[in-house]
Amino acid sequence: KIPVIYEDHNEDYHLEAAFSLEDDNSDYCLGVVAITDAVADRLRLQGVPHKKILVQDSGVNSRAFQKYDERAVSFRRYLLRNGRKVLVVYTGGMQVERGIASIIDAAERAPHIQFAFAGGRSTDIDMWLEEAKKLGLNNISFLGYLQQDEAIALQQAADILLMPRAPGQR
Repeated sequence: KIPVIYEDHNEDYHLEAAFSLEDDNSDYCLGVVAITDAVADRLRLQGVPHKKILVQDSGVNSRAFQKYDERAVSFRRYLLRNGRKVLVVYTGGMQVERGIASIIDAAERAPHIQFAFAGGRSTDIDMWLEEAKKLGLNNISFLGYLQQDEAIALQQAADILLMPRAPGQR
């Protein structure tokens, strides 16, 4: 009986969950965040009341709107090497379906641009790091997991933010 806000990312474990607000705890669920309109439609079909659903992009909160100028400058100083002046950043999961291969491909085609990745499980990061090494890329940095404030500062340091998805069902 703890008030909660449920966030549905349309991941496999969400699709398999028998989520319902019709039980005794429905008063404790303050809202349900869906990351797309399609997810909101699925939740409605599962019985979630329309008034409890908020469609909101993943990872957005009021801290994302704060300025982290000093940290952003520090990230640029740390990441931009070998005369590169453009920083491209991806933050999030590092699974294949996230489209990481397309970023690696872009890095191979644009050696004059610095690419930085933040997030992901160590096994996924190791897989992409190995791929970058095979291709001889020196314009990619894998930073691993960052606390949210650090990830926001990294995003603010970027000239370009990437949010790819690989083609397929997900």
